[in-house]
Amino acid sequence: QGKPSSMARAQYSRLRGDLGDDSATDLLLGRLEDPTPRVREEACRALGRLKVLSAAPKLRDLLKDGEILVQEAAALALGQLGDADSAGALSALLEDIRQPASLRVASAEALGLLEPALGRASLVGALRKDPTARVRRAAVEALRRLTGLDRCYDPDAPEAAREEATKSWEEWLAEQGSGG
Repeated sequence: QGKPSSMARAQYSRLRGDLGDDSATDLLLGRLEDPTPRVREEACRALGRLKVLSAAPKLRDLLKDGEILVQEAAALALGQLGDADSAGALSALLEDIRQPASLRVASAEALGLLEPALGRASLVGALRKDPTARVRRAAVEALRRLTGLDRCYDPDAPEAAREEATKSWEEWLAEQGSGG
């Protein structure tokens, strides 16, 4: 018998996560190093859903993977794990507008799942600096989830209209302290 196909390995990884089957944790951790990007992506997703905390260091490494879908899945998994040690790397990805918008969105969503103080400065910064509405939307939704506050920020509004709501979020951040 040969090695299962990459599709079979990816489907198996997804199934383990969907079923909440943590008996395959070691196998899923090994799949983070699979040569096939789809397999690595599904392993990230499964480990995040299963909340396998021991996966965090490998997931942080995958934030630099050469495949964007793997990077996105790793970012979201780190958020699901609540991995505070990844806040800096996720913030850096969110702040780097050279990164694909989808990766910045995933980073904002992940930051929204971490402790409220982690990454909030990066989320507020994205409201002002990010040129892409869907990234700004992810950032404001993360801030709302973290704080329970709504500062009437519309990510689709023209820049001038977003300015006042952005200032309100910046004032809130200043009241909170530096806020990572």
